[in-house]
Amino acid sequence: MKISLRLLVTICVTLLFMAGMGIYKVSAQQQKNPKLDWMEEEAKLPPDVRPDTLSRMPRSQESDFTSDEEKQVYRRAVRGGNPDAVERWLGPTATRMADPVYAEAVENINRAIHKNKDIDPKYFELTVAVVTRESGNREEFINHEEDAVKAYGQEVEDIVRLRKDTKGLDPKEAAIIEFGRDLFKLPRTAPVSSKNFADLEKNFGRRGALTIAGLMCYYDSNFMLMRVYDQHMDTNPDCKGGHRGCLDLNNPPPAW
Repeated sequence: MKISLRLLVTICVTLLFMAGMGIYKVSAQQQKNPKLDWMEEEAKLPPDVRPDTLSRMPRSQESDFTSDEEKQVYRRAVRGGNPDAVERWLGPTATRMADPVYAEAVENINRAIHKNKDIDPKYFELTVAVVTRESGNREEFINHEEDAVKAYGQEVEDIVRLRKDTKGLDPKEAAIIEFGRDLFKLPRTAPVSSKNFADLEKNFGRRGALTIAGLMCYYDSNFMLMRVYDQHMDTNPDCKGGHRGCLDLNNPPPAW
């Protein structure tokens, strides 16, 4: 009888221990949330990141420049870039303003890409979603999300965000998504597959395929610049609206 009682006690203790370990694992998993970890990182600024721009780059002013050419280019860039749209978040466009001539040249490239009237605006927005998702540029993906959903719907946005199968999509949407996934596939050394390249040209023509590829290159360069200057998002509760670098800590963005 004593052996049975001892065995029963051992079993109970073991079960309690295992139950405790299970609760601990669940608790640990809940505490370690990569999405929340990233948001906390955005809110904490390293010593070399400026609180007024959330970047290593200070905000440029006309008084920073001495030549008439740079001052004129700066004025044109500010007028065209809607400076009132961003209060704190510098972003790639304003980062380039430290060299107005460079900033204007890059912006002219972006405008030239969008001049292709044969491509529906929703495909431009989809291209931005794909390149920012596949390159890991969460900041600009979030900035464009509201416009993206309006352009082509939440279902397609979720396919991009969660990297779901493109089967059954509009062929043009599928072509952009598969092309972008292939282009940014690690280690990013092999050429895009013949199939994905051919599908893009089939759906958008030679010029259209180049336009989409060029837009992906533009946003890829944006992200590299943001990494150089360690651009953080704006977690100020007053920051609202798209294209302002806003990140609402109380309403986390959807998981990747």
